[in-house]
Amino acid sequence: MTRTTPRLCALLVLLVGCAGEEVGRVAFHDGDAGQATVTLSADKPVHFWADIDVAYEGQAKIQYEVELAADGATVATVTCDALDTTSRVASKRVLTADGGDIDYKGKMRCEAEVPKTGAYELRARFSAEPAPTRLGRHDLVITQ
Repeated sequence: MTRTTPRLCALLVLLVGCAGEEVGRVAFHDGDAGQATVTLSADKPVHFWADIDVAYEGQAKIQYEVELAADGATVATVTCDALDTTSRVASKRVLTADGGDIDYKGKMRCEAEVPKTGAYELRARFSAEPAPTRLGRHDLVITQ
């Protein structure tokens, strides 16, 4: 075993630890709205990741509007910017003055908290302005 292997293993453990466990996913296929039922813990923050493959021209605004509800009442809302990430996995980013081409799973700079442990209805809307020149996968991933 080379000296690089233990370092690589340590890095992978760190990345997995930072990601948290995936507890839900909203896959947007037909349209810009989706929902999922997720079980969340009150003692940990809820993190949101963009699993996205998109190309755009100009200065794009790509975001997810997220609402968490329990028993019919909204308990948290958050807007997440898919281009503002703290970490990325399997990342491809080509950014120019004319636009961008991105393909990654990125942890967005947004989080939510829930008041009690249990099942929550997650409703999400995806939006991109201006309209992307290519829109592939654009899932919202929920981790905790």
